[in-house]
Amino acid sequence: SDFALEEGRLGHTATSNPPLLRHRMMEQPSRSKLPEDRPRRCTDCLFLLAFLGALGAVGYAAVYASKNGDLARVLYGQDYMADLCGQDNSIEATGLPEFIEPRDDELTLFEKLHPGARISSRPPSSRVRRGMRDHTSRSVLYFTLPAGELGGFAPVAVCLDECPGDHPDPDLHAIDRPGTWVCTGKYASGPPPECPDGGGDLPQCVAYRNAYFLRAGAAAAAACADPLQDCDVCFPPYPTTRVLQMCLPQQDATLAAMADVVAAVAVLGATVGTSGNPDYAASAYEGLEGGSGDGSTELSPQDMDELRRLISSLPHMAVEDLSVAWPVLAGCSAVALLVGFAWLLLIRFLAGLMVWITLFGLAAADGVLCWWLWTRQQAMKADVRYGEEGDFTSQADAAYISFFVFVSLGAIYVLLVLCFRKQIQLAARALAVAALAVGQLPALLILPLASASLAIGALCGGGMLLLLLASCGEIAYGRPGFGSLYLDSRTEYLLLVAIVVSIWLVVFVRHTQHAAVGGAVTKWYLHRNTDRSATRCCGGSAVALGLWHALRYHAGSIAAGSLLITTLKLIRIAFFLLKRTFYQRVSRGLDACGCNGSNRLAAMCLCCISCCLKCVEKSLEALSRYAYAQMMRSKRSFCPSAAEAVRLLTTNLAGAASLRFVAAAFLFLGKLLVAAGCAFLGWRILVQGPP
Repeated sequence: SDFALEEGRLGHTATSNPPLLRHRMMEQPSRSKLPEDRPRRCTDCLFLLAFLGALGAVGYAAVYASKNGDLARVLYGQDYMADLCGQDNSIEATGLPEFIEPRDDELTLFEKLHPGARISSRPPSSRVRRGMRDHTSRSVLYFTLPAGELGGFAPVAVCLDECPGDHPDPDLHAIDRPGTWVCTGKYASGPPPECPDGGGDLPQCVAYRNAYFLRAGAAAAAACADPLQDCDVCFPPYPTTRVLQMCLPQQDATLAAMADVVAAVAVLGATVGTSGNPDYAASAYEGLEGGSGDGSTELSPQDMDELRRLISSLPHMAVEDLSVAWPVLAGCSAVALLVGFAWLLLIRFLAGLMVWITLFGLAAADGVLCWWLWTRQQAMKADVRYGEEGDFTSQADAAYISFFVFVSLGAIYVLLVLCFRKQIQLAARALAVAALAVGQLPALLILPLASASLAIGALCGGGMLLLLLASCGEIAYGRPGFGSLYLDSRTEYLLLVAIVVSIWLVVFVRHTQHAAVGGAVTKWYLHRNTDRSATRCCGGSAVALGLWHALRYHAGSIAAGSLLITTLKLIRIAFFLLKRTFYQRVSRGLDACGCNGSNRLAAMCLCCISCCLKCVEKSLEALSRYAYAQMMRSKRSFCPSAAEAVRLLTTNLAGAASLRFVAAAFLFLGKLLVAAGCAFLGWRILVQGPP
């Protein structure tokens, strides 16, 4: 909703200064020279042909991917025996021999996207032995140890039919329950038939219990790491959540289970290498004081946080947090949407008053913050811990310094408001006109929602095409996990084309929205007193006409503007990849020249270049909005419209700059008020719940 309001303000500004525009109209000797009386013709047809050609290339890539791709290669993971989960890996089904010589003369797709993983993911042997198992009913990939190496064993990737803990009654503490262990080799299907629960004194049952990873020994660990051997080892399950075809650690239960595992390793570390009895796990649990059934009672909050970070990577933690907090996030988003529409409605009737209320409210908020910082630092300095505890003392000093910082910022802010009060009044009137446009053309609010839906659809379609193209590659056997595929040069080029065109299509959709809104608001603003047709059907006629004109006559100009922004985005993406590669080389002790040590000057230059590219992209995006509004009024192509927009802006530089700055600041403050209020509400709900 606030985007439609901002577009209304942009349409008001981009159609030039209203008094200047009326003065020019009065000076025209004939109405035939007015832009409104020119016939509308197709513009920038070459760019439209290029855009259609790009879409055709994407269509070819889709046909190629549908014929040669297999989503199972990217959707299903590879286990420790080079078998794909969810697939029949027998020789008859795959046509592959038992032993495979993997290719190591080029990088896989995963390695090209993650340069830091190029060394660690290399197979340790020139040959790989396939397990040739039928995993049709085992579709999810599970790593036996979420916290890395433990007890001499590295995490082993196995295929399961369901994730441990992905059922109503998960067994959280199964170290002493052999029937629930996750095993490899001949025990992959579970305990021997003679002892379904893993107990008993039969030799095969004792052998099964001795396969527990804390008793298996170094030979079993080496066999699991050798791509030419299989291993018969069992691990205790930890609670997980299924995300697509992978089992991710479950936040609310994995900490306690892993604390038990670590405690068992500590207790049994001196005895597991010798004989010992089969009930070692149960006796170990009886020896643990205060943590046998909980695992978290002996851990401080800092230990819990460190253990959680050890268990989960950043994407895992994001999924875990969303699984817990999504109801609160959804509720806060709905509240933010409703408050945003209410804020827009208030602007419709009280635009000028709300501008001043927002500006003075921000000054009042700064004053309240300064008062809180002053009282806080006084209380902390009066505390006995001040000067004794380093963290407490630094916090008190930080509050003291922050008080003077915010006092200075508040004083500068008040002076700016007083100095630019006339420009603020002008901005308030412009916002009132923009709010009037949104009030008389409420159909404008549909365009942002429609364009966002189309953009999301384009992104989803592009993502599916990328998956299909990636699945055209050859599987890199011997590298457990996902994404280990070799791609030929043709597929890589098609991947690049799909990425470029997907970004171009998303930007094209957004720019079509800008042009349609600019055309509708321009028509309403210039003819609001003489032609009432623009407000028919809640402004739907003007919006539909603007959208029709944008696509029928100016699709080429929109393609040109969107191609310019897409090119800048691609440059920024390429530069981001270059910067990430540089930082990874520095983290390994190599600078950009291959010398030892880090290069701070190069890192500083990279940050400056990244900031400049971002500024150029944002400036051209803002200019393109003005250019589309001018294009819809003058009925000319993109470049002349952009040049005219630049000329009008430079002619009225001071007024346009102050107007845009004040209006943009007001819109930003409104967004900040709504977002911060809803975020604070969600934060209070989350922190009051159980950890």
